Amino acid sequence: MSHNARNTLFLVERLREMGLDLGPDSQQSSAQGELPLSTTPFETLNGSFRSESARFYTLGHKRLKFFQPSPFFHIPAVDVSRCESVSQVESALRRSWALRLRQLQSAREWLQGLGADVQLAAKGTQLLLPLTGVEGPAARVQSRTSIQLPSSGPLAGISLNSPGERSHRPRTHLEHSTDLERDLGETMQRLARRCKEIRSSPAPEEAPRPPQRPGLVRRVLIVDRDRKVLSAAESLLGSRGFELDAFQTPERALAAFRSHSYDLVLAAARMPRGDGLEFTALVRELPGVENLPIVLMDERISDLQKREAIAAGAVGYFRKPLSWSEIEARLSELLERTNLRRFERFAARIPVHYGTGNAAATEITDQVARGGFGLVASRDLAPGTVERYRIALPGSTTGVSVEGQVIYLDAIPGEANLHAGIRVLRFLDDHEPDWIRFIEQLVHQAAGKDDPLKH
Repeated sequence: MSHNARNTLFLVERLREMGLDLGPDSQQSSAQGELPLSTTPFETLNGSFRSESARFYTLGHKRLKFFQPSPFFHIPAVDVSRCESVSQVESALRRSWALRLRQLQSAREWLQGLGADVQLAAKGTQLLLPLTGVEGPAARVQSRTSIQLPSSGPLAGISLNSPGERSHRPRTHLEHSTDLERDLGETMQRLARRCKEIRSSPAPEEAPRPPQRPGLVRRVLIVDRDRKVLSAAESLLGSRGFELDAFQTPERALAAFRSHSYDLVLAAARMPRGDGLEFTALVRELPGVENLPIVLMDERISDLQKREAIAAGAVGYFRKPLSWSEIEARLSELLERTNLRRFERFAARIPVHYGTGNAAATEITDQVARGGFGLVASRDLAPGTVERYRIALPGSTTGVSVEGQVIYLDAIPGEANLHAGIRVLRFLDDHEPDWIRFIEQLVHQAAGKDDPLKH
């Protein structure tokens, strides 16, 4: 019996002891059942609804994914490991529903504050955001941090690689609905361009390898309790120019983010304490991290696992043992999609020194993030320019030295200066931990401003 089948059987037996009737699905990797519900209504944004029961399927040894009635489909899988009766399972479902309702309420207030034309749908259980100039389905708002892109406008008639690509995490510090629409529109156009490029590209054997940016070394974190898996990954990726940090426990892997930022994370679906889904959620909550491509790894991969991974915030699965021929194309795609690796930006004015001798000069940042900074530049710069910078961190005697590349240039309204977006290619002299500590301080300061208990 496979590991997945044993997990399913364990949970099925527990649920049957509570009096629930379940039957296995066609792949024997899950089981479906029906939970009877009390007459207490489920509140919505404009009323309430009742249901006599809720359909679900099992996930692993402790979670249930509810899918009928349809409003339940949008709540995360419910942990029932501490439930000992049908009523306790229902209570767990209602807690998850209450959390989703709070997320929708918060999202609606946020959108209304931006001046967006937000609409209610599905009897008050969904939020829709029509986009200006886009005919067809509207964007569906899951929360303040997750908006489902519509299959209209630039994405009309386009098939994406996975459902997870439609989940967009809005940028922070948006001031108006037009900023949000611009953010969504740029992502939709980028996805559409990439899909068209893939369709028009030559056959795989003729396709050129994507050029490596000057000085850019891809850093990957992998966590798996199996030393053989870690050793194989180090051989596989290390020989191809990647920097790999390998860990056997999720605790040590999470601690590594205090010293480094990563381009990609590979995580075992099953771990000694917890699982890959829980680890994914913890990574996405790290200070200053908005988005990061996380790929789960397992020997067997089912459609249920893929759906659950995407719901948790991962981008998909790799099959173990890892094979370069199987992961190369997907790995390159994930690393080239810059929208998958985003860090929260914070306003900060810090002197940045560049050049040497008579050519030495100083400019000022206007934004900083884990992976780079915005520079107010009074000189001619071109996208792609690579320079060395010394950032004068407050309270630091030496500052932080980096090698950075100009990613984009924007005009500053009413000024002759330009705003240059700088991506850090590498930190010099082991200064990355100092930079991350500074970003974490900004995260805590921002949280303190929003905390009414501190006023």
